[in-house]
Amino acid sequence: MFALVPPRYEEREPRFLTWGEVELLASHCSEGRLVVFVALTGMRQGEIFALRRSDVDLAARRARVERSSRAGVVTRTKTGRKRVVHLALAAAEAAAEEIAAKKCGPIELVFPSPTGGMWRKDNFMSRVFRPAVRRAGLDGLTFHDLRHTAASLMIAAGVPPMVVAEQLGHRDARLVLQRYGHLYPGATAQAARALDAFLLDSAVGQAWGEARAPLSPEDEMPASDEWSVRESNPRPPACKAGALPAELTPLRSEL
Repeated sequence: MFALVPPRYEEREPRFLTWGEVELLASHCSEGRLVVFVALTGMRQGEIFALRRSDVDLAARRARVERSSRAGVVTRTKTGRKRVVHLALAAAEAAAEEIAAKKCGPIELVFPSPTGGMWRKDNFMSRVFRPAVRRAGLDGLTFHDLRHTAASLMIAAGVPPMVVAEQLGHRDARLVLQRYGHLYPGATAQAARALDAFLLDSAVGQAWGEARAPLSPEDEMPASDEWSVRESNPRPPACKAGALPAELTPLRSEL
């Protein structure tokens, strides 16, 4: 029998919005503050829908991600882990305006549906997100692309991959490099320049330079094509039979 080989899944290339495009999309969306918040935090859709007001500390500009949602029901996060997301000023302002603009529903959500309850994905996408995408002329944009946008904005701001991974809730920074590595142009050259600057300012580097002065011409060995100096390491004479003392000569039976 022949085993059936599952079709190969080709991962879609991440799409990134510029900040101007984020503002354009938000201006065409009835939930524009939610769009801005996601594009700056990278939170997953279910995490945004389940975010409660008690999870957000506007003074400290951070949000605790402790739960997610599926079909309007609270679930655990995708990785099963909790994390803290730090908020850019624009994200904190969007959350504050949303909380002030909408009544506190029974679950006290930051971004509730018009009825005060939790958004269901299908309703949000068909009634809110996709119409806004069409009006903004960003055809083909997915909600997950806002998460990619958050990663690209952080990378453009110089945030290290490990910090980007922590903010997005990835377990491994290698996932960030694998998916967004092309957004780090010249990163290795930048690392070399940073190391140069560090060594110039480092007391350790100065101490090493003082302790190890450059060689003077008198200290250098004369140039030679030979790989060794003759007679500098004479070879010992070959051992002849009976040259060793008797007590050091092994018996043939011991060999």
